[in-house]
Amino acid sequence: MNNEVVTIFGGSGFIGRHIVRGLATRGALIRIAVRNPSRAKFLQPLGDVGQITFVKSNIIDKDSVNQLIEESDHVINLVGTFSNKGNENFDSIHIQSPKNISSACKKFGVKNLIHVTSIGVDQKSPSQYFKSKAYGEEEVKKYFPDAIIHRPSLIFGPQDKFFNLFASIAQYSPFMPIFGETFFSYGRTLYQPVYVQDVANGIINSLEKNRSKGKVFEIGGPTVYSFQEIMEIVLKYSGKKRFLIPFPFTYAKILATLTEFLPINLITRDQVKQLTIDNIVGSKSLTLQDLGITPTPLESIVPSYLDKFKRDKRERRF
Repeated sequence: MNNEVVTIFGGSGFIGRHIVRGLATRGALIRIAVRNPSRAKFLQPLGDVGQITFVKSNIIDKDSVNQLIEESDHVINLVGTFSNKGNENFDSIHIQSPKNISSACKKFGVKNLIHVTSIGVDQKSPSQYFKSKAYGEEEVKKYFPDAIIHRPSLIFGPQDKFFNLFASIAQYSPFMPIFGETFFSYGRTLYQPVYVQDVANGIINSLEKNRSKGKVFEIGGPTVYSFQEIMEIVLKYSGKKRFLIPFPFTYAKILATLTEFLPINLITRDQVKQLTIDNIVGSKSLTLQDLGITPTPLESIVPSYLDKFKRDKRERRF
């Protein structure tokens, strides 16, 4: 990939920064397309002088997307949202933007387009998040049939917003919620957490392998966990002892309704729906192993960054 131009939409995010590092070592010329380039400058030291550039991007605007993709050899779209508010909602970010990107890739003869969505995408899903992601994939395939689609499960790593969030909650709450429909199903939703570096390496490997064109990969870790098991892992490695309290989805929906319109909401109604859906790799899916990657065990990474939530000896004296 030496001296080939790779444009990354959302390149300063959780996954993007790992991709940038990997591509820089391979000699790629990287263009990071973000809303606010100044906030992505922390990535500059990952490459040589002039190797990484930052461009202001509005992926909702077709002309803006065309200008960015015109001189690209490869394009990676990492942009997504959990918010369905305002102009940057599920429709504009998950459907219209992929349409803009894939049609531009076709127009300008881009070699590879990688589109990152999520395990669980389904046009019939009760979750608008998963439904919109599925329609976005359809748009991508319509305009760029050779697009490579990656669907990761729950992603973990030092800057993740899942394990860190629940470890933060455990700092102040005497209990941790275990969601479910009935008493016998609390905490039973399944996840297959995958290490962010593995996700990034999988994306880079699929760029380098022509055999990946037009394929869909479901990206998961080596082990499937229930939601309850994940909460137990959070408590174990953050050094907390908390009660695991059954929390019905019905109550979660009420809480979401009450808080959804606040500036910062704990959970949305659509996220409650997402919590009801298993998030694991399909039995017949292409996986990380097909990209030459052995998935990293959660237990070998998560303890290293949840350790900061443990109280040291000085704190225990108070």
